[in-house]
Amino acid sequence: MKMVARATPAGLAAACLVTLAGCGSASAAGGSPAHSPSAGAAAQPCAKGSGFELSLASDRGGQPGPVAAALWFAGHGGVADVPAHGWRVTSRSAHAAVVTSGSLVLHAQQGSDGTWQIDSGYRCS
Repeated sequence: MKMVARATPAGLAAACLVTLAGCGSASAAGGSPAHSPSAGAAAQPCAKGSGFELSLASDRGGQPGPVAAALWFAGHGGVADVPAHGWRVTSRSAHAAVVTSGSLVLHAQQGSDGTWQIDSGYRCS
């Protein structure tokens, strides 16, 4: 199933949202090495349930940090049932972070301007 969500903070253009069911990758939040938590991180693994990936039109104009990106995404990302509270960083590398709230796990990417945007996520099942 494909859905198109429009996100319009300063500098962020439209993003394409693809809903995935039963993602089964071993990485913490997305299936590619860029999404893997750093080696010493204390991310808590869980069985992946439904998930999504965004194709960001711009890597600029995000939020000042990964938690702020999750909070913005909760109100503007176009994905249902994203918590507005309780976000914490569970893993971080130079330009990527994993943030969690309840059973939702989001991957944040740092853009070329130093700001952060959510580019994928999944629910623990």
